[in-house]
Amino acid sequence: MSRLPPPPTEPSPQEGPPFPLLAVLAPLAGAVLIGAITGSPYVLVFAALSPVIAVASMLDGRRTARRRAREGAARFEEECGAYTRLIEEAHRAERAQRDALAPARPTEAAPLESGSVRVGVARAPSDRAPEGGLVHVAGSRPGAHARQREALLARASWHPALPVLVPRGAIAVRGGGPAARAMAARLRLEPGVTVLDVRDDHPADAGGDAVARAPRPDVELEVHTASTMTVRIAGQAPIPARPEFWSAPERERRRRAIEAQSARLPDHVPWSSLEPAGESSSGIPIGCSEAGQSVIDPIGQGPHILIGGTTGSGKSEFLRTLVLGWAHRASPAELSLLFVDFKGGASFPDLAELPHALDVITDLDESTAVRAITSLRAEIQRRERWLRDRGARDIRDPGASLGRLVIIIDEYAALLAALPELHATIIDLSARGRSLGIHLVLCTQHPGSAVRDAIAANCAIRVSFRIADNADAGMLGAGLAHRLRALPPGRALVTDAEGTRELQSALIAPEDVEAVRERWRDSPDAARLWQPPLPTVVTPRDVTRESVDDVAKTGWAFGVADQPERLRRTRAVWLPERDGALAIVGAPGSGRTGALAAIAHAAHESGSALETLSVDWVDAEATLLALRDRTPDRTLLLADDLDEVLRRCGDERAELLRLWDDVASALRRRGGAVVASLASSAQQQGLTAGRFPSTLELGTATSSSPSRVSPVPERRAPPGRARWRGAEVQIMTAPPLPAPQPPPVPDVTALGPRPCVVIARRPRWVGERLGRAHPALVLQSAEEAASLGSAVSLEPRVILDDVEGWTTRWSALQELRRTCDIILAEVGPSELRSLIGLRERPPSLHAHGGEVWLLQPEAPIVRARWHELADEAEGGPEL
Repeated sequence: MSRLPPPPTEPSPQEGPPFPLLAVLAPLAGAVLIGAITGSPYVLVFAALSPVIAVASMLDGRRTARRRAREGAARFEEECGAYTRLIEEAHRAERAQRDALAPARPTEAAPLESGSVRVGVARAPSDRAPEGGLVHVAGSRPGAHARQREALLARASWHPALPVLVPRGAIAVRGGGPAARAMAARLRLEPGVTVLDVRDDHPADAGGDAVARAPRPDVELEVHTASTMTVRIAGQAPIPARPEFWSAPERERRRRAIEAQSARLPDHVPWSSLEPAGESSSGIPIGCSEAGQSVIDPIGQGPHILIGGTTGSGKSEFLRTLVLGWAHRASPAELSLLFVDFKGGASFPDLAELPHALDVITDLDESTAVRAITSLRAEIQRRERWLRDRGARDIRDPGASLGRLVIIIDEYAALLAALPELHATIIDLSARGRSLGIHLVLCTQHPGSAVRDAIAANCAIRVSFRIADNADAGMLGAGLAHRLRALPPGRALVTDAEGTRELQSALIAPEDVEAVRERWRDSPDAARLWQPPLPTVVTPRDVTRESVDDVAKTGWAFGVADQPERLRRTRAVWLPERDGALAIVGAPGSGRTGALAAIAHAAHESGSALETLSVDWVDAEATLLALRDRTPDRTLLLADDLDEVLRRCGDERAELLRLWDDVASALRRRGGAVVASLASSAQQQGLTAGRFPSTLELGTATSSSPSRVSPVPERRAPPGRARWRGAEVQIMTAPPLPAPQPPPVPDVTALGPRPCVVIARRPRWVGERLGRAHPALVLQSAEEAASLGSAVSLEPRVILDDVEGWTTRWSALQELRRTCDIILAEVGPSELRSLIGLRERPPSLHAHGGEVWLLQPEAPIVRARWHELADEAEGGPEL
């Protein structure tokens, strides 16, 4: 397309010469000088001739300039006329070229669905306009010639009537007159065009088509009269135009062409009517196009396929056709199929019976979906190792002998909405799938928003069913939006290495699936890619059958750990040297006590000694004191409901925790360990933070540790299901926990070979009990014993008094302490320290059961039981 040359240059302005003042003065001065020299007055006559000559020369120059100006103007007018004819010729050629690309009248040929729709003509910038703008001649002033040149340049730059083209899609025609109805009837015969919001008082003229309505039309045509309308295209300024209409014969011609075009593709294509591709081809028959049977080749042109379309457009049926065709040509050893159906699992129930099928993952069981997709990471690594060990670069190498894996995902957007963490896995599969023989078939209603560029770039085959959104259509192929809006169900545009073609997808029947299943009846089923979910019951024998990591062979196996990302199960092992003290955390009913029993069973089988902490905090304290003072080798201390023990001890909580920490350190030095069960409450975080480096979390299937993919969405877990070291674990069943065996409490009696000192809060009550039990027993008060002096230690007796009585005779008490047993009944720790002067904390006592403190000469204070008081002891708080 050549541009017009610049317009004619305007003629230069022609002006006469100015008055020659110097030519007049110079001869006059010379004549005066000669007259002064010669003294002749006649010389002055020649001086008068110089002005005459100068005026004559000036008049002659101006006459010549006017003649040249007339000649230049005539030449400029002639050039402008020729340039005007050149503009008209260029505009006619440009209009003819535009008419050839977008004819104003329908032709006998089939209507095109590509390009734009012609609706009229309008004044528009011309492609033939000369480059640059108007350039004035230097020194000239704009005049009539300059304005004429500007008019020529404007006429060359703007074509008076170029075709107005609008994109196909939703077009709203505004106007209530016959011109608007005629324009609507004309546009209804354009493929890929939906006419919206037509104000039509005569439905009979609308060609019998229902008027569609949409809130956001792509184009609006406001038809005023038969010769004027305004075209509004989204994102552009309004265009005044002259509409173009079709006559009734022209509309009938277009209808015949559309009918002929539609007849080229059948409305129904049975899958059984398709011919299998030859042995030399890897194509899969999927339907019929204008050229006949149509195939796609995921192996040669893939590896991945992207399918888009609205609900009811035929996406799921196409998936079934593709899968069945692929399964027909490849054996289960060569092809494995994994179905991911996030529409409730209704798309592939019959195809799941094929021997090629691994499983059908649905949105009704998201945990299995995560499990399957997570296992695909391990499958990627397995295939990489397989190819590396055989020296093969990819699956097409003859030495690879590796089957292909096809992952069919229906409603891909719903999958990502439910499990967004899986997007990284899908990206990885799309990037490395070609060489490893892994194919993705992604089906979604909105590919423009659901499928990111990192995945779409690897989907070389794209199948587009009916799509309403331009962004979705652009993801499946540039410039296809206008065609995709008008596709009937089952009709699709396929874009691959061979270009874009329209086809009718084939439909499969139940007998077709049965025929393919019968074809491979004697072939073994495809091997599963992942272990089944953990059972709800695991026995110790089940645990011994599982593998174990080398670093944990010396630990205590208490369950089975699930590792879908490594395609295996292992023993769940607690190794105290590696993991430290263990806290078993869970809600009531989650299996805390069972987990504690499983660990106790594993420790007992390995030869370790067991110590169980009683839930009674006094007995628990006694056990801890015994372990602190005498720490055996390889002992496991178990505390069930440790938080409940601490709650019961009240103000002594800090002291009991300090004692627990001392015992835990002592056991760790001797090859032992501690494990405790706790309620799953946020209040326990302070308890577990520093004392328990490891946590076995029961009653949930979510992981608190970060990972690339959350292993299992949170759900109600069966009893004994836990999280351990990033894996889901089912704890084994085991014998019940051994009953707590707190250290025995020694007995004390008032009858002995030497006097016994009793400090009691209620001495009269104690005396009555002793009198009934031992009528011959000698009872004395502190005052009486002090009066006897050293003779008090010569014979058995009981010296009984309250705290106040002994406080006033403190020196006597210290004297008796060297030779007598001292029993303190219902005396508090503070009174004990003031009377005896002990600095260490005494062991806790039960206020019931006759428990007392016993202090013997040259021995530490101990907890003891006084049977004389036990029978009728009153309950009370622990001391």
